[in-house]
Amino acid sequence: MGNTTVHALAFDIHAADHTLLWLLERRVLLAADAVEDPITVIAEPNRIEAHLRELDRLEALDPEIILPAHGDPDVIAAGGYGVGIIEATRVYLTALLAGDRRPLDELLKRPIRNGWIHPHPAYEQVHAENLKAVRSAA
Repeated sequence: MGNTTVHALAFDIHAADHTLLWLLERRVLLAADAVEDPITVIAEPNRIEAHLRELDRLEALDPEIILPAHGDPDVIAAGGYGVGIIEATRVYLTALLAGDRRPLDELLKRPIRNGWIHPHPAYEQVHAENLKAVRSAA
């Protein structure tokens, strides 16, 4: 696009056919739904382990700025997220796999304390739906 090269990268995060946009020269990742603040919607609960592996691949890109499709508007307006949002997603998915049913503010205490993500009360319902989806897939 213009003078900027945009790479469309296939990732198995959130959905097996997810595409993210990577602006290598600027180290900017347009992450779509791969990472979200505070949590992602689990679209494919039987693929969480694959999503976790893909988070490692995503982090290896070493992005400086991450712009998710869903996030805190103030953070996005201030320039976006750092790689902490990837670790927050890893913490969340790992907890879901382990069957951890704590409320989000407890489950994500470290990512919230570190400022990687920001609590949003509406996501408690998303968390409840994610827990149901993971239980159903088990």
